[in-house]
Formats: sequence, structure tokens, C-alpha cells
Amino acid sequence: LGNGNGNGGEGVKKAEAAAPTPVPTATPVSLPQALVPNAQVGREIFTTTCIFCHGAAGLNIPQCPIGSREWLSNMSQEGLMGRIRRGKPSAGMPTWGEAFGGPMNDNQILSVALYLGEIAR
Repeated sequence: LGNGNGNGGEGVKKAEAAAPTPVPTATPVSLPQALVPNAQVGREIFTTTCIFCHGAAGLNIPQCPIGSREWLSNMSQEGLMGRIRRGKPSAGMPTWGEAFGGPMNDNQILSVALYLGEIAR
């Protein structure tokens, strides 16, 4: 794709190069669908994806204790959803959002966020 200035899309190439490289999930996962976001679907997704690193209570990663009410209270819902969507490649967290190559749509991501709100202590 060009950008109309005759340089063969150089500006587009630079923008793509500057974007962080997403870390896809290690293996394809089949996740429950959430037509309406809900914590039950979030629990199912959490126990098939997140639990392996974050632990059942969400407290296994000290820098990111997603099961901590205090930690969650310092993050907006959109901020939490953004972290799940984009992951954190520098820390080894895969991207989960469809827009970043992951398997989850926004209803599934919101369901996980709702579940985290239920288990936080």
C-alpha cells in the first residue's frame, strides 16, 4: 500500500516497525463464547488460560497480582481490558485480543475482567 506521496508507503512501514510485536498464545485455545459478558464465562476462560501463570487466586505474579483488590482498584476496567487484549510481551504475557492476533473478543475479555472483580481479595 502506498501513501500517495510516491515513496512506496515508507511512512506506513515505519509506523508498523515502531509498533510492539505481539506475543501470540503458545497454542490455539478453544474458549467459551460470551454473547453477554458475565463472570461465569470469565471463570471458564481464566481457568483455561490465565491460571497457568497467574494462579487460581490471581496472585502468582508479584508485579501483576490480578487477584488483588488493591491492584485492581488502581486500574480502570478499560485499562485492565487493554492489558488483556495487548498482553505484555516484555514480560512474556501473550496477547489475547483478536485485534492483536489473540483468540478473545471484547465480550470474552470483559468476562475475564468481571471474574477478576469477583475473586479479588
